[in-house]
Amino acid sequence: MATPLQSDNKTVQICGELAYNLGFLNVWKTLNDAYNTYTDCYATPADSALLAHRHQSVTTRQLKKLSDTSKQVVLPDAYNFVDQAKLINQDSTDAFLGGACYWKNMALNYLRNASVIKALHVDIEGLPAWSGCNDVMNNNYVQQYFDTTPVFHSIFSRVSPSQPLKFLIYNGDVDMKFTPPSWFSQQYKFDNGKATLNVITVKGAGHMVAMDRPGPILQALYNFPSSALKSVSEIQNPVTKEEQDKIWDLPGLTYTPTFAQYSGYVNGAVDGNYMFYWMVEPQFDLDNAPVLLWLTGGPGCSGLGALLTEHGPFQVNPDGNTLFENQYSWNKAAFVIYLDSPRGVGFSYQDTQVNSEMIWNDEKTAADVAAAVKQLYQVYQSKLGGREFYVTGESYGGVYVPAITKLLIEQLEAGEKGPLNGLNLNLRGMSIGNGYFSNKYSMATSMDFLYYHGVIGKNDYDSARKCCVEAGQSSCQFNFSIDGCPERLSGLFGLFYNYHIDVYNIYQNATKKKNYRLEWSINKTHLICYLKDLFNYASNDASFGFPAILLTKLLIICNKNIRQYNNEDRDMTSIFKDIISSKYVDQLADSFKILIYNGDADLACTFLEAEFFIDNLVDEQMGLTIAEKQPWFYSEAKTPDVTVAAGFRKSFEFSNTKENAVILDLLTVKGADICANGQTCSGPAYAL
Repeated sequence: MATPLQSDNKTVQICGELAYNLGFLNVWKTLNDAYNTYTDCYATPADSALLAHRHQSVTTRQLKKLSDTSKQVVLPDAYNFVDQAKLINQDSTDAFLGGACYWKNMALNYLRNASVIKALHVDIEGLPAWSGCNDVMNNNYVQQYFDTTPVFHSIFSRVSPSQPLKFLIYNGDVDMKFTPPSWFSQQYKFDNGKATLNVITVKGAGHMVAMDRPGPILQALYNFPSSALKSVSEIQNPVTKEEQDKIWDLPGLTYTPTFAQYSGYVNGAVDGNYMFYWMVEPQFDLDNAPVLLWLTGGPGCSGLGALLTEHGPFQVNPDGNTLFENQYSWNKAAFVIYLDSPRGVGFSYQDTQVNSEMIWNDEKTAADVAAAVKQLYQVYQSKLGGREFYVTGESYGGVYVPAITKLLIEQLEAGEKGPLNGLNLNLRGMSIGNGYFSNKYSMATSMDFLYYHGVIGKNDYDSARKCCVEAGQSSCQFNFSIDGCPERLSGLFGLFYNYHIDVYNIYQNATKKKNYRLEWSINKTHLICYLKDLFNYASNDASFGFPAILLTKLLIICNKNIRQYNNEDRDMTSIFKDIISSKYVDQLADSFKILIYNGDADLACTFLEAEFFIDNLVDEQMGLTIAEKQPWFYSEAKTPDVTVAAGFRKSFEFSNTKENAVILDLLTVKGADICANGQTCSGPAYAL
């Protein structure tokens, strides 16, 4: 407790009282916060009875405590929990959103919690309850040093020149209690090779510097040991992108995952294109698991649709807010990277102020995806490098996947001059489910599919076959220039849609379709509705690291604006040929693997389209059939002795300068739709 010295000298007495009034009463005995003159919790009205304490002999900490715990303080218990750590603005005058006004009280509550006491190993019988300050000790403390100059003298006199010491003295410049260090250091200039005294201020900080300016003081402490305090460069962020992107706490999980997962953004091929990814590590055999890159089709549909409705580790509950475990998740056997592509799909986005181009096509999409793969391998090199890598997808993935695979092969063949040099990307194959491979075979097989599934009759089928370019061909390429054919074919397709049958699964009702339209949205099951609810909720959660540009937008599973996509590749035969005959594939020690699989209930991309396309490719590329069509089998883990036919399989090989350069398997999944990976046939899809 400061008091003015009594003196017979009137001038000395007046000066003492003036110093007391200005230096003590006007600092400690007002509503002003002595620890930060710019902080005010507005906890005490000006006419508060607390001001009656201003001339009483109470400790400053007691007065501060009384003020801080006034009944006028609104504590955060009245609000829903918010993780304040994620909201810190280190450049703000109040970096912690008023934390100084309630943290003492909240710390008191927390450290008196029985569970916390036990966790900290201080559950000792008779131990007093924790308090922030011990006022009894404070009042009875015997202060021995009113000036620490002799202490510093003593330290410096004992320092060896061969082992110089460093001192850092820092002050927030709005702290009213401790302003003397600059005077002290000026009076005690000392740098004689034995010790270096660094005195810094932290602009805008009060007495609790780390509370008011956590970023600057962290930089000071980081630079201090390396004598870099004079540097104005920012502190290097000690957190890697891998750590930044790790999902530590996923909202809505109803179980505890045993695997790590990551989500965030990587750059596309063009500045301003930002590709969102979500990677899940394998649940088993981490040392040997391959890497799958997943791309959903459309074009323009989000990879997260596949993650949460097909083959991801969890699926969405009907409440749209919670997730349950998917026992058929593909990450039981592999790293799976779900990528939202092209830009503008799902959570991937385009900053139009940087890149204003509004053209989407196969070439630009492949370039963005290849750039994303490069950055992912840079970030996760220790996890992904050297593992077998496969490009996978569905639907329009029949174009995406081979186009991207071809580009990656070209970049790998470029060697040291290529963008993938040193990344140890071990590209070993590709997989496509219910793929769109050829406009020719897509149209050619549609009427066959409808007829042989009993949707149209023989008269309608014969009428449609009259529109073939060449009558009698097994593969009918429709000629819309033949008189009456456009109306005839449109009418037959219209019958199918007007029957309210789902184009992606002929056994699924599509009650929302009111008229004929080549509907491309995947809103065919309740899971998609739940998925939208989940992500429109999660887009406001920091766990996913979404940028502010997305927080005002709702997730659209498929972006219809990107439906204006320029389909460059109407037939993928030439792309497949380039892959098969590539130098990279020919030099692989083992065979390059291609898996083409189809749910046999899908009309949008039929198994017939895939079979006609592959048979034609085998003929043109001089491939060999190494296994004729035969059933493949599936059994549940709980009944391993019971097997069922899950579909049918046919295998081919292609040789370049070596035999078996490429092995291609063509499969069907019995009873599955376009999402043969999940929903309708999860177990067999996982097995294949």
